[in-house]
Amino acid sequence: MLKYLGLGSIACSVVALLTAPAFADAITPSSYSATIGVGGTTTIDKSVLVSAGTPTSAQADVYFLSDTTGSMGTTINAVKTGFSSVVTGLSGFGNIAFGAGEYKDIGDGLPLNSGSYRIDQTINTSSALTQTAINGWVASGGGDTPEQALSSLQTASGSSTGWRDGSKKIIVLTGDAPSHDVANPTPAIAGATTTNTGAALSAAGVSLEAANVGDLNGFGQFDGADSVYAHGASGTYFVSLNPANLVSDIIAAIGSAFADYNTVTLDLSGVPAGLSAALVPVSYSGAFDRSIDRTFDFDLTFTGLVPGVYSFSVNALVDGGIIATETDTITVTGAATVPEPATLSLMAAGLLGLGLARRRFSSRT
Repeated sequence: MLKYLGLGSIACSVVALLTAPAFADAITPSSYSATIGVGGTTTIDKSVLVSAGTPTSAQADVYFLSDTTGSMGTTINAVKTGFSSVVTGLSGFGNIAFGAGEYKDIGDGLPLNSGSYRIDQTINTSSALTQTAINGWVASGGGDTPEQALSSLQTASGSSTGWRDGSKKIIVLTGDAPSHDVANPTPAIAGATTTNTGAALSAAGVSLEAANVGDLNGFGQFDGADSVYAHGASGTYFVSLNPANLVSDIIAAIGSAFADYNTVTLDLSGVPAGLSAALVPVSYSGAFDRSIDRTFDFDLTFTGLVPGVYSFSVNALVDGGIIATETDTITVTGAATVPEPATLSLMAAGLLGLGLARRRFSSRT
């Protein structure tokens, strides 16, 4: 979903988030222990609290992607000198990692994507490494438009960027020229269009915070009926023409990425093989925000498969990013006999009916 924000509204939209009381998101209960037999079950009523205001326990990856052609010198310098302020401004949000990359156009001297895109630093928890990478940006080449932002966004949304499992993924794009798009027509790398770029960002779960520092939207690719946002990308498009305000605008845009969310679920990937786990409901989907505390209730049922003592973590995820973690210890006793498939099916059907009957979602101020 596109959030178009001008310089005034982007600041106002995030002020409420940053100035509201900040309480850590949480899972209740924070830990759980039980003993069951092979084929036995135990069901936990787990509540996920997504608190109002600024998150303090989020895990997020922020990737800076910039046009580094000749006209971008002033903007590049603003990002170089202001990156440490971005790090400081986001330090209270939780576990934040950073990375950096750049794009130009074909033949402008970058080694990847036929000379249009380069990863300068994969996602890393050392902000110093990303600062060094950004310091290496040089405004050169170009001299014409468009550039290769769309194809570079598609590549940056992929695994080569080094996105961490369980992170909210954010790309901060800065550019002053529109992008090659096969619809223009111009030589777009890999057939890049707003349609397939928006779809790629959406499929990867990446939020795009796009800063127009000149004519980035010259072809309507970042704001309008055929923009990447109209084709599935989430995030913010904003205009930031004054380099003195760029860093504060970027901080506000990243902050706004945490203010709204659409999906809440529990990550069961850490459940050991000696157990099976079933979650009812699988997730909550909707248009939520952090203007109030919101509580999401789940029934989590474990079934014992193999005798043993199993200690593991369950993460609460908001839009794919970890916001809270709790620990479980399940002891399974008895003979290593797995229930017959028919028994398991009847058990699952009964638990599903029970879960749906007691399902509730509450919001509280």
